[in-house]
Amino acid sequence: MGNLFIAQAAGLPFVGRFRHGCKELSLVVAILVAAMVAATPAQAAPQVTGEGVCMDDLFPGNLKCTANDVAISGVATDPATGDYLLTIRDDGCQYPGDTVDFDAIFEVVINATERFDIGTFFAIDGDFGEVLPDGALSGTCTVATLPTDDPDGDGPLFGLDLDEAIGQTGDSCGDINKSNNPMFIPVSLTDVVCADPDGDEQLNLPNCVSWRQKGANEVCTMSDDAYPGAPSKCRCDEAFNVPITVPPAKLELTKTATVSSIDEGKPKSVTFNIKVKNPGLDPDNYVLLSTLTDDMFGDLTDTTNTSLNSTTCNTLVGDRLDADGTDEYTCAFTATIVGNPSEGSHKNVATVSGTDMRSNTLGDDDDETITFNDLTPVIEVTKTASPTILDEPGGNVTFTVKVKSNSNMSDPVSLTSLSDSVFGNLNGQGDCATGASLASGETYSCSFTAEITGAPGYKHNNIVTAKAVDDEGNETSDVDDATVEIRNVAGAGFTVTKTASPDSVDEPGGQVTFSVSVKNNSTVDWVTIDSMVDDVHGDITAVGGDISATTCTIAASNCSVGRVLAPLASCGCSFTALVDLDYADEPKYEKDTVTIDGTDDDGDPVTGFDSAIVNVNNVQPSATVSKTAKSATVTYEVVVVNKSTAEALTLNSLMDDKFGDLTDGSNLAISNSTCSPSQSIPVGGSYKCQFDAVVNAADSPHTNTVTAEVGDNDGSVAVKPTDSATVELK
Repeated sequence: MGNLFIAQAAGLPFVGRFRHGCKELSLVVAILVAAMVAATPAQAAPQVTGEGVCMDDLFPGNLKCTANDVAISGVATDPATGDYLLTIRDDGCQYPGDTVDFDAIFEVVINATERFDIGTFFAIDGDFGEVLPDGALSGTCTVATLPTDDPDGDGPLFGLDLDEAIGQTGDSCGDINKSNNPMFIPVSLTDVVCADPDGDEQLNLPNCVSWRQKGANEVCTMSDDAYPGAPSKCRCDEAFNVPITVPPAKLELTKTATVSSIDEGKPKSVTFNIKVKNPGLDPDNYVLLSTLTDDMFGDLTDTTNTSLNSTTCNTLVGDRLDADGTDEYTCAFTATIVGNPSEGSHKNVATVSGTDMRSNTLGDDDDETITFNDLTPVIEVTKTASPTILDEPGGNVTFTVKVKSNSNMSDPVSLTSLSDSVFGNLNGQGDCATGASLASGETYSCSFTAEITGAPGYKHNNIVTAKAVDDEGNETSDVDDATVEIRNVAGAGFTVTKTASPDSVDEPGGQVTFSVSVKNNSTVDWVTIDSMVDDVHGDITAVGGDISATTCTIAASNCSVGRVLAPLASCGCSFTALVDLDYADEPKYEKDTVTIDGTDDDGDPVTGFDSAIVNVNNVQPSATVSKTAKSATVTYEVVVVNKSTAEALTLNSLMDDKFGDLTDGSNLAISNSTCSPSQSIPVGGSYKCQFDAVVNAADSPHTNTVTAEVGDNDGSVAVKPTDSATVELK
């Protein structure tokens, strides 16, 4: 489409050319334009115009305007500038439903060989409010025919009369053929309703074109004669546009926030104020509001919307806003905003919609931006030493460094430097390294080991400095120190080791050799041995009591009283003592502890001790028995001998395989028995007894066997020695 062309006053000609396809025609525009402006009949091209009637009024009923023989292609444009040949005579269209007066030159084209009595019908009511728009078939129209003559005589562009060629005279309605295509028709329109049903903000001017064919072209002398030659000899265009702006009805939304910025990473409830106006100029076109939404927070009219903290916009739906912008709807909502400068600012867009009285859906939107204040990051450094106290002259210390991010949750930091006032750059020392990324509340930890030495009382102090930057490049740092003290080393004591050989003896005991070693644990002090005492056997440096031998008296080579040990030096010696144990006693071992006392070169006491255990072994009992027959009434003698070398034994019983229990005084198989039970037999001793028994000649040779049960006093299994005697009677 071209630009708006404002016609010049009469007498100021503008000569231009109109192009249509490949055909170029000359035209003196100024004469026609001046005629339209001045409305001087002598200058106007002969044509017929009329007001009020539409095509269906002239040819009532049954019109089928679907042919495409002739059509209005649009408002003509100045070929030199591209401006539309159109003049608005008033203030134009201010709103839909307003009216406008204008003059225009329209381009008419033909798609046939020739057509007669061309009539153009313009619906100045714009089909406004019609249920079924029909172009210019009905309603209120302005009618104009093509001119029949060219006003400047320069060519049949504005006027053509084909009727004269076929002998028809007196016709005032112009014609068109392919040789004179397109044709241009000047029209002056008044009180055209500003209609824009397609919403393109351009004036819709529905129109219809009528024509007749050769042989049916009656004489046309007035606008009422410009009717179709048949029901199909017409064309209607309901969507025809004229380049006159029709401002749409609209809503105006203003959105503001109570704050323009908030601190990064800290959730904050922000209040947004909403103001809605109807700025339209049409006094009768009010708007009913229907929705209010936000691209970030959803429906602002919903009090149950969990994206909102609160809203007073729940009264918007159905609210009426009258025109001219003096009536307004206001409300507010609050929502929580949180963010980080590195992520950009927070922007949310509110959108309002409504429907005006003409059923147009209107809307507007407005945004608000909240920026995030870039806060300085914060870190906290903690340094610890382990150990914090070293014995002289010193040693290795492990230093642990912790860096905690105390920045807000949206502001991570990166560790850029770790340095120590004594040990320098810590990057690469131990497991310490820079580059760690720390979220809010997160802690980075590393450690390194260094040697600390000094005299007693020396306090070593070193300071670590950590530096970090946040995601916006802001730097922060913090420091902490650690102190390590060197202390005087007191006597470190002896390490005493005592062993026994053998580590077990048979009851009732025996000689055991105990070996003792003594080590000075101090790394700095010389120590003198003052005493060496065993809690069971006494002073191990002298023979006497249980001790039968000792090497703990030779100070030059062995441990002894007066022996001086250098730092970490050792010595040893041994002694032999009697371990006297009975397996029946408890415990069945001897545990004895040797204690070594001494004094270091600082005069501090030094001591150490160790124990050794000697177990006692149980010795099993041993015994024999014999028997001899004396006579027919045989007197038998039983002798039980204690073969044990360790302990006395007890005779529990004497049983004979022929005569029974020899200790039973009621036993009728024997007589004159001196045998009795529970007899104690000392070590190496014996027990004797006799009994008489009858040996029958029938039993001769007679052999009987006696069994003795002998036990000890410590619960060992009893032994049962046996012996037999044979008596032969002749």
